[in-house]
Amino acid sequence: MTKQILVGLHIRYVNGQAVLNTDHPYFWQIAPKTKGKPKVGNLALVDTAKGRKHVVILAIEVRAKSTLYDGLTKKVIKFEDRQSHHEAVNLAFERYLAEELATDET
Repeated sequence: MTKQILVGLHIRYVNGQAVLNTDHPYFWQIAPKTKGKPKVGNLALVDTAKGRKHVVILAIEVRAKSTLYDGLTKKVIKFEDRQSHHEAVNLAFERYLAEELATDET
């Protein structure tokens, strides 16, 4: 048995400015009733410890239920068909992807 997992990066606000938190990715369960279609770079509305927040989609993974992700209790509410309206967040995401690809190639 498998489950789909959203891998995403939080958007946080520092001094009123939106900033992409690239410290490490976070994970959420994708339920069968989750609305919308995921696309890397777009936003997803998810449950967090601080309420419902938007995150930038990094990847969708399919994992066996017997893995570490069994304990995930936070869920994806819906996938948005748009990127963040904060240009700094979109640019940070592009840089993050470029750095990750460069790291994978070495």
